[in-house]
Amino acid sequence: MRETLVRLVRQDGSACDVPVSSYSLKRCEIPHELPVGEAISVEFTDLALLLGNVVSTAAGRSEVRFVDGFQH
Repeated sequence: MRETLVRLVRQDGSACDVPVSSYSLKRCEIPHELPVGEAISVEFTDLALLLGNVVSTAAGRSEVRFVDGFQH
């Protein structure tokens, strides 16, 4: 199964790459295939709760930038 990694870019400019399956989205579906480097804006549910210390951002809007997928 191909897992897509996304780059979460926070307002302070810091970022981290996580698999799509690591978090839930509210009222938004990430397309399975999106060109690498293309950015979309999504609304997260409770990002801090879902990702723990990986991303300390509270729920709200955040940019998601797709990076290379990998075989899982």
